Amino acid sequence: MNCVLFHSFNLFLLAAAMAVGGIEARANDVQDMMRGADQAFKRNFAEGFARKAWPRSRLGHGLVAMAKHAGQLGVGPASAAPNVESVAIGAGEPGSPSGAKRPAEIATAKPAPPPPVPTRGAAIEKPQAKQPQATASVPALPPEKPGLDKAPRQVAKADTTPPPLPEASALSPAGFKFKDCDFCPPLVVVPRGEFTMGSSEHPHEKPTHKVKITSAFAIGQYEVTYEEWDRCVDAGSCRYRPEFHGSPREAIGNLSWDDANTYLKWMSEKTGQVYRLPSEAEWEYAARAGTGKRYWWGDEAGSGKANCTDCGSASNGQPSAVGSYKPNSFGLYDTAGNMAEWVQDCWNESYQGAPADGSAWTKGNCGLRGLRGGSFGNKSSFIRSSSRFRYDSDVRYEANGFRVLRELR
Repeated sequence: MNCVLFHSFNLFLLAAAMAVGGIEARANDVQDMMRGADQAFKRNFAEGFARKAWPRSRLGHGLVAMAKHAGQLGVGPASAAPNVESVAIGAGEPGSPSGAKRPAEIATAKPAPPPPVPTRGAAIEKPQAKQPQATASVPALPPEKPGLDKAPRQVAKADTTPPPLPEASALSPAGFKFKDCDFCPPLVVVPRGEFTMGSSEHPHEKPTHKVKITSAFAIGQYEVTYEEWDRCVDAGSCRYRPEFHGSPREAIGNLSWDDANTYLKWMSEKTGQVYRLPSEAEWEYAARAGTGKRYWWGDEAGSGKANCTDCGSASNGQPSAVGSYKPNSFGLYDTAGNMAEWVQDCWNESYQGAPADGSAWTKGNCGLRGLRGGSFGNKSSFIRSSSRFRYDSDVRYEANGFRVLRELR
């Protein structure tokens, strides 16, 4: 009875293998296969009866032979034989009744390749990739709010009494430098004055208009660096650390307008001074440094004067360490290129109705905020002193950073 059941089991497995193949075989081929299987069974049964043993490996090899024969006749797919063979051989692994070992020639599955290492994304041609109607040539990086990987270390509170400024601080000479604390960005005093804001080269920069800066201010000598930003993260106030971390003295990017204001609030609390973003007018006034030219150095971009795609820079389309190029006449670095810099103002399509006293424009589309100076990913025509762009205030992009402004009292 057991022999009959065993024979029936062989035939059932053969029928199942044919069904998996999904191909209708010719009747005479099927009959030939059945007869061959019957003869193989009788022969194996006789041998097993004489030896009084029925190793499972023999059953497996019988199935392999039938599966390969089915593949030759076109009954099943060519891959049917290796699949059946792997199951049959698995029955002879250590711990099975036969005790047979897996043949050495059977290769084990290869591990999946590791995921690709992320690289810094390519720069865009224009910083304002996201338009007011949400039409963007390059997708913006989504806001990220990762948790801190480690407990913040203690950051000593800065002395709330800043170094003394020269007499008549509101009239301090241009280029006077100081810091409010050891980890604070170095500042340069910019005197009050007048200038012509805008240009006739682009509709966003029209109309040109006179602006009077009524109070001196101190502005960051450099764009904020990774080293300076990390102090805020380590203190637990800034909750975001960019995925691609540059060198300590490299200008930090991939920050939203909201991120920049979080840092400035922390600086104000630490120093007891008023830190904020510059207004558009204050930024352009500081960037021009007393000149009405397209760039602070003249009307031609030249070579080796800024970090941009066609400026002859050695950065190869990447941000550079602050101070890598010459400063303007006020002693400020990278006001053209390297990182596009957030300003306070809400976005307006032109200067029609803009403030004339140097204050921030708080009317308009405040979901978008201004960016000035262009970046390492822009051509020289976009790093002019009058060039202006916009971006969503809560969206990060790798070419967007900022420079601090500290009010003088």
